[in-house]
Amino acid sequence: MNQAQPKSTPGQNNTTEAVFEILLKDIVGGRYGAGARLPAERTLAQDLGASRTTVREALRRLESWCLVEAKRGSGVQILDESRWSIEVLPAYLKYSPGRAPGGWIRLVGDLMSLRRTLLEGVVLLMAGRVDDKGLDEARQALHAAWETRQRPEAFTKADFEMMRALVGAAGMLPALWVLNRVAGIYLEIARAMAGGLPPMDDYVQVYEAIFAALAAGQGQQAQTLMRDYLERHDRRLMAALEAWS
Repeated sequence: MNQAQPKSTPGQNNTTEAVFEILLKDIVGGRYGAGARLPAERTLAQDLGASRTTVREALRRLESWCLVEAKRGSGVQILDESRWSIEVLPAYLKYSPGRAPGGWIRLVGDLMSLRRTLLEGVVLLMAGRVDDKGLDEARQALHAAWETRQRPEAFTKADFEMMRALVGAAGMLPALWVLNRVAGIYLEIARAMAGGLPPMDDYVQVYEAIFAALAAGQGQQAQTLMRDYLERHDRRLMAALEAWS
């Protein structure tokens, strides 16, 4: 049952992105269960109308997302979803048939909780590592984001850039790398929600207060402000998701 092969019109899916998306959908959608093996590379190339080089590149990308593992002499094996990488989340929300009703909303809620935990912790650590001048880039990014507030998808991207500038001001590379890793996921979710939501009315005021607290070395105050804002934002987001679903 798990060895069923994907069907495709020859020559139709000859790009790495197209092959990757077909295999991603088949894996996340449950066509291939954990422990199953994908058809041989040559068979996949024939069925998908692609070159073996293209299929190989798509498989490498699947492996980088921890969806599959290539084993010498055993082919490409599907890994259990508990081992998948965070990049899978948008596809999981889109393709997974086995989630309970409302389960995808819970997944987004979990992601928001992780984001709050990360940002609150980072803000607390930033106190004493930045001064007012060092926050100039983040402040400029904040106002640039506010200018896009009537275009929710653009705002989501600009807000993320503001957060990157804020973390970057403290030189906290590990936190910055984590943000970089999940940037695409947030944007994908925003697109799925027809662009996302506009910012809270006090967006600029709250972040200006966070910047001021950080510049004064008041980490606890900055953390409290961040927590309050994100909790209000995320409650509104989850209400919108429930209504949208």
